[in-house]
Amino acid sequence: MIESLSTLPETEQKPVKFWNGILPLVLIAVVLGLGVALTVNEVGILALVAILGLLLALSTLTNPDLGLMMFIMVIYVNLSSVLITNYGLPSIAKPLVVLMGVLIVIRGALFRDEFHGWILPAILLGLYSFLGSITLAYASDFALAFNTLVDYLKDAVIAIIIIMLIQRPGSLRRAVWALLLTGLFMGTLSVFQQLTGSFGNDFFGFARVSSSSTTGTRLAGPIGDPNFYAQIMVLIIPLSIDRVWNEKKLILKALAGWAFFVITLTVIFTYSRGAFLALIAALVFMAVKRPPRLPAALLGLAAGLLIFQFVPVNYRERVSTLFDLLPGSGTNGYVDPSVQGRKSENIVAWNMFLDNPILGVGLGNYNAYYEQYSRKLGIDPRREGRSAHNLYLEIAAERGIFGLLLFASIVTLTLVQAFKAEKLFKELGHKSMSDLSALLGISILTYLITAIFLHDAFPRFLWVIVGLAWSAPQCARYASRVAQSKLAKT
Repeated sequence: MIESLSTLPETEQKPVKFWNGILPLVLIAVVLGLGVALTVNEVGILALVAILGLLLALSTLTNPDLGLMMFIMVIYVNLSSVLITNYGLPSIAKPLVVLMGVLIVIRGALFRDEFHGWILPAILLGLYSFLGSITLAYASDFALAFNTLVDYLKDAVIAIIIIMLIQRPGSLRRAVWALLLTGLFMGTLSVFQQLTGSFGNDFFGFARVSSSSTTGTRLAGPIGDPNFYAQIMVLIIPLSIDRVWNEKKLILKALAGWAFFVITLTVIFTYSRGAFLALIAALVFMAVKRPPRLPAALLGLAAGLLIFQFVPVNYRERVSTLFDLLPGSGTNGYVDPSVQGRKSENIVAWNMFLDNPILGVGLGNYNAYYEQYSRKLGIDPRREGRSAHNLYLEIAAERGIFGLLLFASIVTLTLVQAFKAEKLFKELGHKSMSDLSALLGISILTYLITAIFLHDAFPRFLWVIVGLAWSAPQCARYASRVAQSKLAKT
C-alpha cells in the first residue's frame, strides 16, 4: 500500500541490495539488542524496544521513506512518554533522534544521498536555541531552563531530520500518511473508549483519561492532558480531508475518511474549547482556499450531521460558555473558574514581559515566578506554579521580544514555504500535491490558533508539521526537474 501513495513521476533510487553491508548490521543489532535485554533481565519490553530500533535502522537504511514513516509515527504517538509512564523505562526520544541523525550520515556516505533545503531552517532554529541558551546565565531555576533547552534542541533536530529525508513528492505524501495512520490509531482507541465507557482501561498507555468534578471524564490519549491531546489531533483533520479529496484509490479515501471521523470525534470528546475554535477556523480556511463543489459540500454536511449525533450535551454546554466572554453576554457576574485562572496566567505573563522585555525571565521559568506575580495580582486564589496557557505570552515572558520576533519569523517563513509549494505544484499541474502543501499551511495555522489558549508543553508536534512544510518546496522543485528531464528526452 505504501508504494501506491505516490502517483507523481519520480526517479527512484537504485534498490539497495540486502547483502551490501546490511547483513552485518542486522547481526550486530540483534546481538546488542539481546545482550542488553538479557543483562537487565527484562527481555519483554526491552526486547520490544530493541526490535523497534532495529526495524527503524534497517528501514531507514534500505527504504528511507518507510524509516521516516516509522520515525514520525513513534514521535507523534508519544511512545517515549508512554514507555516512561507505563513501564518505567528511560526516555527513548533523544537516543532515537541521535540514531536517525547517524543513519542520515550513513546514507549520505554509503549511498550518496543528497539532502537539500535544510540549511536555512537549521540556521533559524539554531538562532532560536542560541537565544534560549543565553537565558541560562540568569534563569532563576537553571535546571528547568537547561532541560527546556535540551528538549527544544531535540525537537529542532526532529524537524531538520524530516526536512532532510523528504526530498521527493512521494516521500512527502507518505510522511503525511504516517500522521494520518497515527491519528487513526489514537482516534480509534479514544472513540472506542468513549463509546464503551471503558475509562478504566488506558490501553497500554495510549488512551489515558483526565477526570475532574467540573468537566467529568475527558480523553487524554497518550499525551495525558486533554487540551494538548486535542491540539495535536486537530492538526491532522485538514490533512485527512485533503486525502479524502485527492487520493485515487477507494481504500485510501476510506482510510482518510475513517481518520477524519475518529479524529474529529476525539477532539470533541476531549471537551477542549480552544480546539473547537481551531477546528472551525481550519474549516473556514479550507473553504476559502478551496471552495467545495456541491457534492463535496453535501458530503461534508452529511459527515457533520453524523458527527453531531455523538456530541455529548455537556460538551455543547461547555462550548456555549465561549459566548460568556463576549461583551453584554449577561452572565450576571459569573465567570468560569478556568477562564478566570487563565486570565490571571495571561496577565502574569504580560507583566513578566514588561519587567524583562529584552530577554525574558529564562527558559521554562515562567512557572518559577508565577506565584510571586499572581499574589500581587490577586485574581487567582491558587498558590502554586502555573503555566502561561498562551504560547505567545509564554515566549515573550521567557525569551523576551527577541525570542518572540524570532519565533514569529520562523512560523511566518514556514507558512511562506507551504504556500510557495502550493503555487509551484499548481504550475506543474500537480493538483493533489498543490492541495496537500496548502493544507500543511492550514494545519500550522490551526496549531497557532490553539496556541492562543495553550503554552509550549508539547512543542515537538508543531515542529513535525514545520518540517513537513519546509520540505514541500524542495519536493516541488524535484518534480519540476523530473518534468524538464522528460521533456528534454522527447
